[in-house]
Amino acid sequence: RDPVAFGWVPAVPARPRVDLFRSGRRVDALLDDLASAPAGGTTTHADDVERAVVSVRRRGPAFLVSDFFDPQGAATGLSRLVHHGFETTAVHVVDARDATLPVGESVHAVDVETGEAIDVDVTAALAEAVHAAWRRRVERLRAWCGAHEVTYVRLDADRSLWDAVQDLWR
Repeated sequence: RDPVAFGWVPAVPARPRVDLFRSGRRVDALLDDLASAPAGGTTTHADDVERAVVSVRRRGPAFLVSDFFDPQGAATGLSRLVHHGFETTAVHVVDARDATLPVGESVHAVDVETGEAIDVDVTAALAEAVHAAWRRRVERLRAWCGAHEVTYVRLDADRSLWDAVQDLWR
């Protein structure tokens, strides 16, 4: 069996930059680690992927699991993986609730990665514009992946990562 390298992007304190798995016995531990990984912080996929890639000796399949909200661009990390010769899969974690706003109410929204906050009064036009932009963003990433031979998997936030991985193997 081939070992599987798992890179933490971004690096997680007290974890090696890349973990090696030589058997399926540690899959449960890996899933537990994923569940406990921090949800906030600044995203810089290109830099994080570059740091992880130098620790991997052999090229092979690479999965980037993310919401792809990266200020440098959604595809920057994927682009680095492709550049380094990995068979790349984008697992795009999406949550339609991110783009669902309550019409007629005031909302205090906070970006979990930057901490930036904004107060808005939600109109029907604003709610539709936000939802339309969210759909376009998802479609643009899917289209980029198709154009660059990157497998695209949409993972709804209420579905388990393990279910999505199993779907890939079917």
